[in-house]
Amino acid sequence: MTQPPSFPPQRPRRRSIRATPPAAASNDAPPSIPPTRARQRPSTGSTTTPRSSSAASPRSPEASQPRAIPPRQRRERTVPASRTARSQAQPQTRQSSTSAPPAYPPQARRSRDGAPIRREGRDTEMRPRPAESVPPRRDPHVAPPARRRRRRWIPLVALVIVCALFAWPLYLLGWANSQITHVPALSSASEGEGTTWLIAGSDRRSDGSDGGIADPTTTGARTDSLMLVRRVNGTAMIVSLPRDTAVEIPGKGTNKINAAYSLGGPTLLVKTVEHLTGLKIDHYVEVSMGALTQIVDAVGGVNLCSDLTVNDRDSGLVWSPGCHTVDGKTALAFARMRKSDPNGDIGRADRQRQVIAKTVDSALSASSVVNPFTQHALSGAVASSLITDPDTGIVSLGLLGWNYRKAQQAQLTGTPPLSSLNYRDGVHGSMVSLDSSRIESFWSKLGSGTLTPDDYWKPPR
Repeated sequence: MTQPPSFPPQRPRRRSIRATPPAAASNDAPPSIPPTRARQRPSTGSTTTPRSSSAASPRSPEASQPRAIPPRQRRERTVPASRTARSQAQPQTRQSSTSAPPAYPPQARRSRDGAPIRREGRDTEMRPRPAESVPPRRDPHVAPPARRRRRRWIPLVALVIVCALFAWPLYLLGWANSQITHVPALSSASEGEGTTWLIAGSDRRSDGSDGGIADPTTTGARTDSLMLVRRVNGTAMIVSLPRDTAVEIPGKGTNKINAAYSLGGPTLLVKTVEHLTGLKIDHYVEVSMGALTQIVDAVGGVNLCSDLTVNDRDSGLVWSPGCHTVDGKTALAFARMRKSDPNGDIGRADRQRQVIAKTVDSALSASSVVNPFTQHALSGAVASSLITDPDTGIVSLGLLGWNYRKAQQAQLTGTPPLSSLNYRDGVHGSMVSLDSSRIESFWSKLGSGTLTPDDYWKPPR
């Protein structure tokens, strides 16, 4: 039997510390560990040379020295062309040194051989998260936009305006109603259809402080003008009753209609008009001469027109033909003048309706409605200078003005049919008599709201 060859014993090999070149990168092999520099021992007079794995081969002087380690190469990161174009189109914002590092999409877990690990109920590959949008870079030379302050005062101002819009009319209504003078005037007649206002213009004198006529020698009061304003079935109508109209005064006999006021006050006057027309009077309004002056001044004057040339001493009116804007004092003289008018009381009634119509138009104009100072002055002038029945307040007076204006626009205003302007009974002087053949039909149409402009009396030419 052959003996195996014997070999001399060898010393254990020491691991070489020479540097080896980095291995080529491979997708299957794990990354190589960069070589480290050989550790040098302090020199003691002799140099220790690393031993080679081949003890038989002789070593060269160059091999005995440690090999120089090449510097570590830095791999440059390649950026896709699409991302480069996008970064050039959208400037990126400057990131501070304390910002968090960019987050990369998670990768699927893989085994040692590189194959993805499969799990039941899950995808084989994890879907990458969408790339986060890069905010645009701000130009450092452009100042940042100022932060918009929260305007908390806007709701407060709006609340104050809304409260004022509701509070001001309520205050004005309550204050004006407290300024009106009320007197008993209405009768106990049964209620009828529609609403009827009786406007009485008083010639009562005063000391002149209220804008009226100062005449201490004249006592008592009479009605210079009488008007009926009626609204029924949506139709508004105005009828002027001449002051010298011959009527039957309840309990006093035949007399001029304006005498009813001096004989029994507003109560007898209301009963006389109801007896004449057969209509129920719902509201009584008495206007003094001073009231007309104050109301016209409160609306800033009115524009009146007349073709007459007047220089009347009794009323104090001086007028040239045409239209003129006048104040309260001239408007009062325009409404009172009758001796210089060829039509007498009929012409004066026409001018009185003109003054009231122009005053109502000015009071209901937009400039007066939106102006609180005009509202206060007008409400004060109306409330302090008018006398009404206890059931008539500012709301009823407002409806009166509205219906007066509506009737004026529809031309449903005038005088009832007359038969004579100089009727005499031998006791009360010259009076105005109504046309007995047409007057009953006229009152019936007034009650039903079927009057037409042709039903009013037209002066002869």
